[in-house]
This record gives sequence, C-alpha cells and structure tokens, in this order.
Amino acid sequence: MPFDRRVLLFVSQWDYGDPSRGPSSDQHFWLPAVRALARETDVLWSDGAWLRGGSLDGALLERVARTRPDLVLFFPGADEVAPATLRRLQELTTTLAFF
Repeated sequence: MPFDRRVLLFVSQWDYGDPSRGPSSDQHFWLPAVRALARETDVLWSDGAWLRGGSLDGALLERVARTRPDLVLFFPGADEVAPATLRRLQELTTTLAFF
C-alpha cells in the first residue's frame, strides 16, 4: 500500500539545471521512487535557480498553498530556498531536505 500522503518533490529536472547534460539523478531516481510510494506526487522543477541564479521561493510557496502537500521533499544545491521560506514552509507542511 502506498504512503497515503501527497508529496511535492522540488528537484532539478536536468543535471545541474542544464538540459544538454541530460536528466538529473533526482528525475531519474527520486521521482519514480516517490511516485511508487506516495498516493499523489506533484513536481516543481528547480532548474530556474541553477540557470538564472537566485531563489524560487515565490513559486514554491505558491505551489504549496495551491496543492497543500503533506510533505515537501527537496535537495538544495544552489539558492533555491531562502531561510525565511524554510521557516514559512514549516508553518504550512512537513519538509524534508537532503543536503
């Protein structure tokens, strides 16, 4: 039986945000694993932070507000998420980040 939760996976679609490098390990390994385990999986690609720099705080908070996931799972590698956004996420849902 799957994990009876909605999970938002906030990961890079492309290796280091670069399509010429091919799919990221997040897309290759984590996305199928989470989809197999969770009742519902939503994905927000974090490539914009790699390509343009800066954070994707607004996009992440908007997606969390709209989809109300039980868990946000992400693997920060750049400045995708600011500390203030992490604090706000703690108020909205459970987060799990691998560094």
